Amino acid sequence: MTKSKLRSTLLATTMVAGGMMMGSGTAYATPGTVFNLQDNLNFDCDSAAPLVGPNGLDSCENTVMSWVDTDAGPARSFLRILPPSNTNVAISSDFGWFDINLLQHENNIIPVSSFGFTIDLLTSILVADAANTPLFGLPELALGVTFTETANSAPCANPLGADCADIFVVEGLDQVTGSFLFPFGGETYSLSFRVLADEAAGSEFDDSTHAGGGTIYTAENFTSQLRVQARIDQIPEPGTLALLGLGLLGLPLVARRAAKKA
Repeated sequence: MTKSKLRSTLLATTMVAGGMMMGSGTAYATPGTVFNLQDNLNFDCDSAAPLVGPNGLDSCENTVMSWVDTDAGPARSFLRILPPSNTNVAISSDFGWFDINLLQHENNIIPVSSFGFTIDLLTSILVADAANTPLFGLPELALGVTFTETANSAPCANPLGADCADIFVVEGLDQVTGSFLFPFGGETYSLSFRVLADEAAGSEFDDSTHAGGGTIYTAENFTSQLRVQARIDQIPEPGTLALLGLGLLGLPLVARRAAKKA
């Protein structure tokens, strides 16, 4: 047998063996295990400052709020929590990112000097199996949201369009955008989150401008959207990866021995 054929045979054998180890027993389950994830996301209207009233928040409910400056006329802006928020989202393990939250900002121009408000956004995450048996949960967390209605005149911190983008600063976001491990069926899985904003859809998310959270810009006279996504991936056992690595490292040694005998 030639050296090239020997190396190809050994590599194929090692990869098959590694695949058998990772696909059998409790070493590595088949990708596509289905989980149900729900993020209960709501506005905490009791935390609003200033309170609902003139020159600020106009109304507040669990999933929708609006604001207006009464001196500027009837123009109102809205922030809504839309599905799939607060509903079960089926997530297949090792299949990438899935939308779990959708926040929409209907940003109507309010032509006055800047004003703002703060409010807590309550989030509570639960992971269940395909039969909806609870497996893992993150405790309820209050994300502090500070909103600025800009004056729509330069100069301004404005990455979106000619008018000054409105600004949301979110406190505590880093507490839920990491990775969390949980066991299921003898395996270990990681649950990870990320925030997506599309400039073409009228929003931009900058997670480097604010420690412990992030800054969200939303374009004036636009209905923009912000997506929160999650993924679940199985974590291979360290022993399995070590065995596979040793097998691959041994290929050159076996090939040299075979060459000497030839």
